Amino acid sequence: MNSTHTRRRRGGRLRNAFLLLHTAQAFDFSSFGKKPTPKKKTFQESFETYKNKINLPEDAGAFARGTLAGIALSVFVAVGPVGDSINTEGREAREAAAQFEIVLDALDKRYVDRVSPKKLMESAVEAMLATLDPYTEYAKSTQASDMIESVEGRYGGVGLVISGKPRDSKDPVKAMKSGEVDVAVVDAYEDYAWEAGLRPRDTLLSIGGSTPSGTSGDAVLDAARSSLRGKPGTDVSVEYKHPWETTTRSTDLKRFAVRRRDVELVTLLPSPTAPKVVAYARVGGFSRETAPELVEGLASLRYDSQKSKLEGVIIDLRGNPGGLLDAAVDVASLFLPPDAVIASAGGRGFVRDATPSGEKPKKGEKTAEAEKPERVEFRSRARGVTLFGVAPVVVLVDGQSASASEIVAGALQDYDAGVVVGSRTFGKGLIQDVSPLPFDGAALKVTVGRYYTPSGRCLQELDYEKERALSSKKEVSPKESFYTVNSKRPIESGGGVAPDVVVEPDTLTKAETALLRSGVANKFADDWVDKRPDMAKTLYARGLEPDADAASLVLSRSDLDSLKQRALKAIVDDPDSKNAQEAKREVEDAFRRHPDRILKVTDALVKERFFRSSALLKAQVSDEKAVVASMKLLSDRAKFDAILAPPAKSAASAPNAVAAAGLGNAARDASSS
Repeated sequence: MNSTHTRRRRGGRLRNAFLLLHTAQAFDFSSFGKKPTPKKKTFQESFETYKNKINLPEDAGAFARGTLAGIALSVFVAVGPVGDSINTEGREAREAAAQFEIVLDALDKRYVDRVSPKKLMESAVEAMLATLDPYTEYAKSTQASDMIESVEGRYGGVGLVISGKPRDSKDPVKAMKSGEVDVAVVDAYEDYAWEAGLRPRDTLLSIGGSTPSGTSGDAVLDAARSSLRGKPGTDVSVEYKHPWETTTRSTDLKRFAVRRRDVELVTLLPSPTAPKVVAYARVGGFSRETAPELVEGLASLRYDSQKSKLEGVIIDLRGNPGGLLDAAVDVASLFLPPDAVIASAGGRGFVRDATPSGEKPKKGEKTAEAEKPERVEFRSRARGVTLFGVAPVVVLVDGQSASASEIVAGALQDYDAGVVVGSRTFGKGLIQDVSPLPFDGAALKVTVGRYYTPSGRCLQELDYEKERALSSKKEVSPKESFYTVNSKRPIESGGGVAPDVVVEPDTLTKAETALLRSGVANKFADDWVDKRPDMAKTLYARGLEPDADAASLVLSRSDLDSLKQRALKAIVDDPDSKNAQEAKREVEDAFRRHPDRILKVTDALVKERFFRSSALLKAQVSDEKAVVASMKLLSDRAKFDAILAPPAKSAASAPNAVAAAGLGNAARDASSS
């Protein structure tokens, strides 16, 4: 009786928390006391209160400190390195290092031809690391800079991605080697160079008053990058030309601490049960500011709560390769109970720092327990109100959702906090630590452990120790049965996160794939734009608008026929084409069976030259099969709850069932209201 009463009180608190967040979009205010004066309610009005209540730390996404990569974390957080604690291992490492130094010194002094000790060392290290997993890497100076940049998620620059465009199209390889290249814009980031008017395929004629030059294509690009980058707050002048114009433009680009937003889109989608709406957030990566970005994005959503109601939230992690472990923990914290265990990590670099009795061992004292590997828990740092149990949540994943994405999806699945929809994830359950090396700006990324979801699952797909002895790469880690925290639903470890609802992505035909990979579709889009300067100017002007609508098609069916003829001609002109007739039949078949899909893909290639990536994503997402299936599921609350409900036969007696320590069923009660 008392426990039931406690659960009801907890459920009431979560309902009130929901009111703070959603201002009665999903519940009626009249059920909770005095009804406010009718007016338009928005996420913004309530999210300011919510953000104060949730109390994510100011260093959200950075609590592990240090320079980290992948789903990296510092192994020195609340743990200690094993290092030389085992004398035999330390001695073996010292002997191997001394032996290598002797060999390197002998080659440097006595080899018949002059050698580069640095190159020999790099070759030896790369060969050594090749015997390990593919995520353990030695990075040279430029690579190390890029690696650390990807971890930090920002750099001082203008927000341009550039490449070399050979001036001699007949012999591009020779042009690249000799430095006869123009600097072309591959991408212009939103909020940075995009806002100054630069677009993909623009040519940079001068930077800072001089034309980038060099003895090779790489040297030209390095010179251009160095000129564009600099201290945030400073300016750099550039002259550039759009491909559809003959005139030269100039502008001063302001340098920022540039970062590509991980939260690529946050928007409201119309539910199948209109006038209800669904909040949708696309998360493309995990860096230090992902969680704050997600909170701010949700806070910006607005709709009339008197006419509509929030039906649920979709967190889209498809194609998300991962990022920082701590950023994933902070994102998961938004949807889980405060102080929830979101992930744990274990490996040789993790040791117990206390004896079984709880007392720390005396200085110099070693115990058998202290030398055993220990899992370090990463708990939610959110305090106060979170979104756990207050609105239905769907997590979208696919085969390219990896590492940090799998932590978020796995944690929400383990706590029965959301339904995972899509296809099985990549299966990367390894943790990397990045350490700068003392010379030449190099760095070393080392796999230091494995991570586990709250139920204890390891999601690692490949067993690399076994894989090295195999010709095939399909060896997987053993699958074990685990159970979710609240409902005790059975789930498996190994091989990524298996979705609760399987929705396989549309598969392109062989001909469609070739159309994209060969560059035929991309070249068609280039030519289409270049031959229509007036249309290009119109699209350019439309793309400048803050809320530009990129939904309407630019291409027509007649353009589709031109694309098909170009694809067929490319097959005939290809000297390496062995089965030209079969390839032509496949192209004809693809254009006959999937004309709308091919038209949309090629149309997007044209529009990406003029519209912000967020506008293009918004135009495409509502028609995607997995998103449509997710909205349909959210509109059927009975079906949604049934997926997360305990199995018919009680799993409490199952040998591997996970105890829901301290959680009870409060959030599940609130979710069912």
